[in-house]
Amino acid sequence: LKTLAETGKEKLLLLVPEQYSFLSERGILETLGEKLGQKVEVLSFKRLSDYVFRELGGMAGQEADDATRIILMMRALSAVQDKLTVYGKQAENISLARELLLFVKELHRAGVTATQLKEVAVDLQKQPQGQLTLSNKLRDIALITEAYETLFFRNYTDEEAQTKRLCKKLEE
Repeated sequence: LKTLAETGKEKLLLLVPEQYSFLSERGILETLGEKLGQKVEVLSFKRLSDYVFRELGGMAGQEADDATRIILMMRALSAVQDKLTVYGKQAENISLARELLLFVKELHRAGVTATQLKEVAVDLQKQPQGQLTLSNKLRDIALITEAYETLFFRNYTDEEAQTKRLCKKLEE
C-alpha cells in the first residue's frame, strides 16, 4: 500500500468491514504519515456506495430506522389482512410485525423472493399429503412481503438494496 501511495498519482481506496474503518484509518496515518495517508481513502461497503452514488449519481431513498420499519410492516399487514388465511387474525399484533421483519430480512439475505414463496406454496398444495397449513403460511408471508416491500421501497432503502444498486451501478 505504501509503495502504491508513493508511486501512484491517483487516490487509493481501501475497502474494509464497517467495524474496522476507524482502526484502518488510524493505521494508515501511523504507517504512511499524513502526506501519503491523504492518498488513501478507507471505505466500508456503506461508505463505498455513498462514494459511488455521489460521484456517479443514482442515490435514492433514505435509510429507515427500526420504528419506521415496524410502522411499514403494520401498514402492510393491514393492507392485506382480508387476504390472509393464517395470519389475518393476528395482523394487528406488533410482535408478529417484528417477527415478520426478521423473516423478510432473512429472505433478502437468502435471495428468496415473494414470487418464489408463492410458487412453493402452490407446489405444496399439489402434494398428496396436502401440506395445506404450510402452503397457506407461505402464501400469507408472500403477500405480506410484497405489501411491505411496496411500501418500503417507495421512500426508503436499506443496506442490502444499496449493495444491489451499487453492483448494478458499477456494472454500468
